[in-house]
Amino acid sequence: YWKTLERIGQDEGNRAAAPPVPNWTTFAGNFGRNKIARSEVRFGTIQHRWILDSAEEIEEPERDFQDFNNPFPQFPQPQMSARRDGYYCHPVTLGSRVFVSNGRILYWFDVNKGEPIYQANLDAINERHGDRGDRSGYHTLTIAGRWLFVRTGHSPGFVPNSHAPGGGRSRLICFDHETKRLAWSSDVGALDLGQQAVFEGSPVVRGSELYIGVTRLDAMVTSYVVCMDVETGEFRWKRLVCESTNDSRPVMPDQNLLTLAGDSLYCCTNQGAIAAIDLPTAKLTWLAEYDVEPSSHRGASPAINPCLHHQGRLYVVPLGSSSLDCFDAATGEREWRTTVPAEHLLGIAHGLVFVTGDRVYAVDEKTGRVAWQFPENQPKGAGRGMLAGDLVYWPTSSE
Repeated sequence: YWKTLERIGQDEGNRAAAPPVPNWTTFAGNFGRNKIARSEVRFGTIQHRWILDSAEEIEEPERDFQDFNNPFPQFPQPQMSARRDGYYCHPVTLGSRVFVSNGRILYWFDVNKGEPIYQANLDAINERHGDRGDRSGYHTLTIAGRWLFVRTGHSPGFVPNSHAPGGGRSRLICFDHETKRLAWSSDVGALDLGQQAVFEGSPVVRGSELYIGVTRLDAMVTSYVVCMDVETGEFRWKRLVCESTNDSRPVMPDQNLLTLAGDSLYCCTNQGAIAAIDLPTAKLTWLAEYDVEPSSHRGASPAINPCLHHQGRLYVVPLGSSSLDCFDAATGEREWRTTVPAEHLLGIAHGLVFVTGDRVYAVDEKTGRVAWQFPENQPKGAGRGMLAGDLVYWPTSSE
């Protein structure tokens, strides 16, 4: 589903030929979570269609990551099934390749030919370490150089009984996509944070280091940021960000993703705090608090909502706040707040912050004033959307 909302500039007939769409190597396109595709999407007939079953229903493949460097002649053809609520895959692209994970299988497709290239059995990797399969609702990936990162295991929203075999574990897995081999996998248990600790979503990468969120969910909800070596998966340091009482938090998203800009790392904890970390020193630069309304959340499967960094400002739509906040990225001082029932931050173009939920909102990046919204009535949003060229593309439930 898609909907074109706003055209800025010349008419279609006066436009030059669109350049190729750039690589989209992580959630929201880049680690600042603010990427805009250079060219508009020209819709026509469907070229390729790949159906991925839910992680609860997909058949076990015959081979696992040991055969990752060989194509599969009998590529599994999943059957169409009803998608369970809150089950979302976020593909990434690199050149002509599309990578997508459903938590149990990592697929590679050739976007030009529409053919599957490889698959990796993530369950096999987890089971060899005594872990359970993925029970997360969202599945994100990150590509950085030759490395492809996928996080598996349980989400902060569902941590099983800690006494159950493999309960509460999660794993970060790294593939070398150039040689098509497994590089390493690391268990969150190595951090000694207890069985109730889980990795958040796929990491951000800076040089030889990667950074990923970790949440421990028990009597208190505790958020950490962890630094690991890109090539080996070795843990380098962990930083406590904040903690809150379990009964006071809103419904948490399945993954809290980090945002990277220069030497600073930003984390929206969705627990009433937004933090900035100075990477050279691994110390907190600032921590900004906001009021949490525990009963105010956006459905059973809240959207992934990392901070968006743009030209020295940080934009956030934290769960439980019903607002879009703008902070000075260097100091954490709030510059403005505006009330918009939004879930997703798409990006900034022409001086406007574009956010979506049941509607699309265009908000002035400097003042927080809502410039326009669409539609005025009958909200019908059904997903995140994206910015491409001078257009906003937005999925709806009926168009």
